[in-house]
Order: sequence, then C-alpha cells, then structure tokens
Amino acid sequence: MRETPPTELQAPHSGHERHREPLGGELGPAVRDLVRIGDAWAGRPDLREAFFSGYGRQLTPPETERLALESALDAVSGIQFGATHDDPELVERGRRTLARLRADGKETP
Repeated sequence: MRETPPTELQAPHSGHERHREPLGGELGPAVRDLVRIGDAWAGRPDLREAFFSGYGRQLTPPETERLALESALDAVSGIQFGATHDDPELVERGRRTLARLRADGKETP
C-alpha cells in the first residue's frame, strides 16, 4: 500500500511530519512553522518556554538542526526579497535571524 502525505499538521511527535500549507501550498516539515514564530521569542526565554509548554514537548536534536537550517534559508530569502521590494523591516528581520544564528552557533531562534 502506498502512503499518502497528510493534508494538515499532525500531532507533534518526530518533527518529520509533513503538512500542506493552507490554500494549496507546498508540503514541508512541520518544524518550518516555527521559523517566524521564533523571531517573537528571541531574547525572551519565558515566551519560548510558554510556547513549548503548550506544544507539549521540546524539539528533538534533529528538529533543532532542521529549524536552524530553515531559519537561515528564510533569513537569506527575506533579505533578498526585502531589498528587491523596498521592505526594510523584512531585511532587518532576516539580518537579526542571521546574527542570532551566528551568535548562538546555529541554535534555533
């Protein structure tokens, strides 16, 4: 039997679950949803802890690595898009993310 990918975010287990973005978007790892949320809790460990308390668990080491990778890709993409489309806030968010990743030695946002 062939497995079909789920159409929505699954309960948090391994972080390798895949989900479909609303409105027919692409499939991707569930941990990607945390990329932009991470900017909100940067420098606020209390917010990060509150989020993961509600999530029900901390990220696994592979999820943490994947989140760092997804964060870096999102940051570079945001800088490029923001510079091209005159969106200085997007450029700044991307730069903050890259600075945080460098300072933390790849730790997640």
